[in-house]
Amino acid sequence: MLATRSEVRRLAVWLGAPLLLASCVMQNVSAEQALGDAVHELNDGVRWRRAVLVARRVSDGYRDRFLRRHRTWGRSLHVADLEVLETRLDEGDMDRAESTVVVRWYEDGSMLLRETTVRQQWERVGPERRYALVEETVLEGDPRLFGEPAPAASAGGEQPDTGNL
Repeated sequence: MLATRSEVRRLAVWLGAPLLLASCVMQNVSAEQALGDAVHELNDGVRWRRAVLVARRVSDGYRDRFLRRHRTWGRSLHVADLEVLETRLDEGDMDRAESTVVVRWYEDGSMLLRETTVRQQWERVGPERRYALVEETVLEGDPRLFGEPAPAASAGGEQPDTGNL
């Protein structure tokens, strides 16, 4: 018994729909996996001073500023712990993402452990569409992590909370 054209089409739809759905799910999982890999590789590389790994995870447009902001890391500023709290793809554009990282650190000559929470912004770049860091912003804690000046004392003479533990 031979199938009619409409039966063949119905069969193709029934077989093709799950494959199409699976490919959409796999694309999203692949983007999430690629982002997670990029976030962890960059942050582990920065913490352990693996310059080659770090350089490939920072966008060309942000690299000079990144190097300036991280110049004291491993020299006069030491990372005690670094924790990735969250990675998130942009819902409307999977080529954009962000991560939230907590860095616990101290300076030479000090036993004071400081904490800074950082938002990292990521974009897919280049022909291989890899995620690259394009910006870092201090959300809370001590901005001196990136060589920025400490916040000024308030009018009442109190020092602002700079993430000291």
